[in-house]
Amino acid sequence: MNDDSAERSAGGGTPATARSGSAGQLLSAAWRSIAEATTYDDPTRRFDAANVAALRAAAAVVSVRAHPRGQAPVGDRVRETVWELLPRIAPELREWADFFGMHARVRGFARSDRSTQIGQRQADDLLRDADRFAHEVRGLLLRDRAASHNRRAQ
Repeated sequence: MNDDSAERSAGGGTPATARSGSAGQLLSAAWRSIAEATTYDDPTRRFDAANVAALRAAAAVVSVRAHPRGQAPVGDRVRETVWELLPRIAPELREWADFFGMHARVRGFARSDRSTQIGQRQADDLLRDADRFAHEVRGLLLRDRAASHNRRAQ
């Protein structure tokens, strides 16, 4: 999945088990992006990889929550970024969505204006925050999964 499709992804109408498998794959991909980012000395490449990691972690949440079984899709799949959708489907991640949405704009600006430089500290901070976000997403997905199992057991 490229970063544009990850940012525009809004889930699908797949069964819950397939969605949770997809979420796990997206979260694993996020951690691979984090590991990859640590190998880059260039701050722009590190910043980009950290941004992609955060997008993949957010996409994991979207894949599970954006289109629950039997419900209409949430959001406009063509126009809405994952950072715009995330607060509606996972309000507990609103601050992260705002934070990474702002960094996505910085990333876009840096790509369009080569005179804008991403500093080493900025890249390192985003990498650390992407890792923290991925861990928070993992906890959220595990809680959702446990709650789903509990509802089925009742």
